[in-house]
Amino acid sequence: MGGSYYFDDVILFQSKEIPLRIYYEYRPGARYSIGKKYFIFRIPIQLAESKKVELITYGKNWAKKVLSKDPTLTKNFQPRIYVHGEVIKCFDREWTVKMILAKKYFVRVRPAENLLELGGPEKETESSDEDLSRAVQKLFSSWYRNTIKKRTLVIAQKHQFPMPQIVSLKYMSTRWGSCRKSRGTISLNTKLLLAPQEVLDSVIVHELSHLIHPNHSLSFWKLVKQCDPDFKKHNNWLKTHGNQLVL
Repeated sequence: MGGSYYFDDVILFQSKEIPLRIYYEYRPGARYSIGKKYFIFRIPIQLAESKKVELITYGKNWAKKVLSKDPTLTKNFQPRIYVHGEVIKCFDREWTVKMILAKKYFVRVRPAENLLELGGPEKETESSDEDLSRAVQKLFSSWYRNTIKKRTLVIAQKHQFPMPQIVSLKYMSTRWGSCRKSRGTISLNTKLLLAPQEVLDSVIVHELSHLIHPNHSLSFWKLVKQCDPDFKKHNNWLKTHGNQLVL
């Protein structure tokens, strides 16, 4: 029996080619999801070819329905373009992008001047390199890690939540946050740095509540509402503007 493998394909939507990666692997059933750079289909490798084709066709129709409900999702699969002089608004400050012509890529912040400096071999006014985008994401995650951890601990103390052992920032495609109660760990989506303070705090409350209720039971939502009475408003903000939060 051969091992698992993948191949790339596209989904046609509104005259655009949306990238798709199809994995063939040993698994009990098919799984469809939205990744950082493409839609992801995971198809059982042991099935007959006709069944595989059927599952892929189903998946493409599912993806088109997802895109039809929210066409702005197509932006997720386009390279992030950084423009000299643009302003990246975070919850606590506005960073002005300064493009610097250089032989190698580099990213750095100058907090005293609120500058995000991006160096690279492309033209000095803008850049859309994928490696540069990942570097910016990592830079912001590193820069804000302690700030977000302190903010989380303050909110936990204020509402008498258990204190999380680890608070991390991760660039996630489909979640705003996650919690592992058994380990006392909370992860927040780096994109939340671009959201208003009250929306960021709302997600923190949501994940802290999972340290008490590791589910979405009535007791969980009662606790969330107790700590964040406007949580529905904040959730709706993310549903409306979440796809615009791109580092």
